[in-house]
Amino acid sequence: MVKYFLVFLSCFLALSCTKNGCTDEFATNYNSDATKDDGSCLYSPPIIELMGNDTVYLCLQEVYTDSGFFAQDIYGNDITTYVEVDNELNIDSAGFYEINYSVTDSNGNSFSTKRVIKVEICLENFLGNYQVADDCQVSLVFMDVSLINDSQSIAEGDADNEIFILNFNPFINQVNAVIENENIIIEESVFSIAQVPLNLDVIISGNGTISNNGNVITLNYNYDLGLLGVGNCQATYSKQ
Repeated sequence: MVKYFLVFLSCFLALSCTKNGCTDEFATNYNSDATKDDGSCLYSPPIIELMGNDTVYLCLQEVYTDSGFFAQDIYGNDITTYVEVDNELNIDSAGFYEINYSVTDSNGNSFSTKRVIKVEICLENFLGNYQVADDCQVSLVFMDVSLINDSQSIAEGDADNEIFILNFNPFINQVNAVIENENIIIEESVFSIAQVPLNLDVIISGNGTISNNGNVITLNYNYDLGLLGVGNCQATYSKQ
């Protein structure tokens, strides 16, 4: 009888000394007193570290190269190859875009982060040759003539953010303008024309914008032709 009692007592003591809990030292709820893992362990998610800047600025149609990233789980393992990248970037249209990075580790925990890409209109996006459609007709005594040529080009100016609108019309070769992001501003300028049958000062100013894809510029012109009249008109520049 004593023998059976001792066996029972030893079994009881063994069971009473067992403590359930999380026995994984990497877990957030690790219990150093636990002697039996009960599957209750909780883990921190993995991390993704982005190389370079979190926000990147590009000019329209500028090729984007990702600066890279690194992912690691709580055990210190490199899990970069498991990162999924969702890239919605469109360099052919100005605007804000996101590149999303996400990864799931062996514990089933996930982590995600993002990089913001801003595609901007830059000076170089204005440069090139253009076909122009307009309603800038001016009535002379014997005929109607267009204030601007139907084929023009835009070149980089001498100052920062300055552009030259070239081949403006038969009498004015160059009109200067300033760009501010997608906006174009033509400060009031006076052009002296002294060619038969015209002999007058022409005042031109205006403003406009370039489209998100950089292919179309819309300009609103104001003009003062002296005795020939004052008015405004609109011209649409389509990049060739």
